[in-house]
Amino acid sequence: MKRTTIAIFGILLMATAVACSNVESSPSPVTTDGAHENVPSPLETVLAATYAPSSKPTVPPPVTPTGVSMTSLDPPAKCPATFGASCFKYKVAWSTPAVRGTNVEVYGVTKCLDQPDCVLPTTTITSANLVPLATVSSTNLSTTFLLGDGESYGAGWLVDATSKTQYVYGVVVRTMSSGGRSPFVVVWTW
Repeated sequence: MKRTTIAIFGILLMATAVACSNVESSPSPVTTDGAHENVPSPLETVLAATYAPSSKPTVPPPVTPTGVSMTSLDPPAKCPATFGASCFKYKVAWSTPAVRGTNVEVYGVTKCLDQPDCVLPTTTITSANLVPLATVSSTNLSTTFLLGDGESYGAGWLVDATSKTQYVYGVVVRTMSSGGRSPFVVVWTW
């Protein structure tokens, strides 16, 4: 049975080759005199019908937040134990984007990186100099965070995930979605 199948396949292949050799060749789709139209060959037609490259729709990166502001709020009556007796409360707000599936990330900059201000729009900020303060849906249009009081460095301090005290010398904001992350926007600098 196996030899019969192979023999039949061979005969079909030979018949296809003979049939193709009897077909008039089509003109080349690339011509210099303009006399021939771009007519695809039979092989090009078959390949075009059977091969379609897979392409995933690309999601554009999120837009940079605009209308961003930071306001000092009344501190809470009782601060969380990690901050001791006193702390500061801040509100960060933005006007755009307000898009489902897009989050706003708020970070504290833990080092004075530039002059005359610690963080400028052109300052390069590495992840080693960032501490997360808040992440919320962009549709919220604002978020709040707390910093410890009583230090003379920056806007305040907090304890990071490694239990290290981090002083905040600036606050930056960016948006994040499945399309990536936007550039940072400087909201406040010391």
